[in-house]
Amino acid sequence: MAGSITDKMPASSLLPTMPRIGMGTAAFPFTSSEETAAAMLHAIELGYRHFDTARVYATESCVGEAVAEAVRRGLIASRADVFVTSKLWCSDAHGDRVVAAARETLANLGMDYVDLFVVHWPAASVSPGKYEFPLPKEEISPSFDMEGVWRGMEECHRLGLARHIGVSNFSAEKLQKLLSLAVVWPAVNQVEVNPMWQQRKLREVCRREGVQLCGYSPLGAKGTPWGTASVMDSGVLQEIAEAKGKTLAQICLRWLYELGDVLLVKTYNENRMKENLDIFDWELTDEEKEKISQLPQQRGLTGLQFVSDNGPYKCVEDLWDAIFLFLNMAASGEAQGVTTEMPEVALSSGKPMPVIGLGTASYPIGSTEPSTVKKAILRRLPPHGHGEAVAEAVNAGLVASRDELYITSKLWISDAHPGHVLPAIKWTLQNLQMEYIDLYLIHCPVSMRVPENPQSALFTKEDLLMMDMEGVWKEMEECQKLGLTKAIGVSNFTCKKLDTLLSFATIPPAANQLLLGNLSPYYCLRVRMLPQGCLFLSSVANEG
Repeated sequence: MAGSITDKMPASSLLPTMPRIGMGTAAFPFTSSEETAAAMLHAIELGYRHFDTARVYATESCVGEAVAEAVRRGLIASRADVFVTSKLWCSDAHGDRVVAAARETLANLGMDYVDLFVVHWPAASVSPGKYEFPLPKEEISPSFDMEGVWRGMEECHRLGLARHIGVSNFSAEKLQKLLSLAVVWPAVNQVEVNPMWQQRKLREVCRREGVQLCGYSPLGAKGTPWGTASVMDSGVLQEIAEAKGKTLAQICLRWLYELGDVLLVKTYNENRMKENLDIFDWELTDEEKEKISQLPQQRGLTGLQFVSDNGPYKCVEDLWDAIFLFLNMAASGEAQGVTTEMPEVALSSGKPMPVIGLGTASYPIGSTEPSTVKKAILRRLPPHGHGEAVAEAVNAGLVASRDELYITSKLWISDAHPGHVLPAIKWTLQNLQMEYIDLYLIHCPVSMRVPENPQSALFTKEDLLMMDMEGVWKEMEECQKLGLTKAIGVSNFTCKKLDTLLSFATIPPAANQLLLGNLSPYYCLRVRMLPQGCLFLSSVANEG
């Protein structure tokens, strides 16, 4: 197509045969269709030359048919004019299955080779040849043989079945582990990237190691089971788009392009197909890029589908090595003052919670000087704050506003009675000098007789009472409805007590804060709540 976008389609500097914009084919539920094949053919007419498919998507045959038809019509000279990626699904992620799976993929495509063959997830299932998403929990393999799988991928490369090999959904830690054993270097790491999940640290690792970062869901994949509306609903991005005279989607794609990423788009709408290619002859300003860099970060695809009691990943933090990554950053000093790099998890309130929090409890209670607490919080901001320290941090410009911090407080057992919960949270807000807290927890699943000094934390065994859990929880729910807290939860609840609470809760608890090991985190995942012990609470009294 003389004069088409093809004539100026940029390629990856790390992988010169790989066009910087690719057309994705994942539509859930995964299925092949004539519509998919027709859309791919039309994409070739418009100038797309990079197509991303996978065995589990059931679209390999659609891509193959479109490419063959494009050759027949003279839209391209040969199959060599397009870059085709496919992926090894978890059911084939076993050393002895990789080559056979690659041959089956080529048969589906009707091709002699793929340009890029990618390990879809760092996980395996126990049912070879079974292609379904999400994986049934009972079929997740207890381990992932990274070295064995990669040796199979290297054999695919040696045999010419794949011109290049790579990975997808690998964290920085898992990528570095792979690099330590690889003979043939992974050419690409394909991961979720968009303005709301910017992957800064992973991008640094990829650049340092010569691995091309390829971003999927650049617009957040709104409307899919794994996507988020936060990108397309962003007021900041919309303002930039309006000022620029571009669509919000074009702003996102240009942002990724300027970072040096390869980006995968997914639409069958002709106008949007054209718009997605119209990002090459204009630029974002430094001010616009700075605004995007300050957007709050939250992963869209959590990967919860790969979390299992019996699998290699017991919680999503295991899958993404989130805590490992941040602690490495903290040790090297890279985390200081970088709010958007802190790994986060989503709660029912919609506001993401940083996975590392700073606790303020010391024993005996109140033994730490308030000034010491304030200094510790100011030194470690973010992620958690404390009344005066938060105000001072805002005044000093360490954070733009209180909203950048995540504040948790708790209902003490002396107030764990119907009629006492609302006054207690209002007293807490008065102490914090705030209008709301982000998370309010029932401190323990017990009550105590109301003491003469309501603010005292001292009690004896004779003071303890059975808690009216339903009555207290109803008032906790009222605290959230009134906007006094964004989310509610519990602390020190066992599985049995959580079951009791969940049997009558209208608003389910968003978190359970506990000493790690007192309750199975996997139980919390099954009931769709956050076990806060799987986050990381350090202490103001401990420099560790």
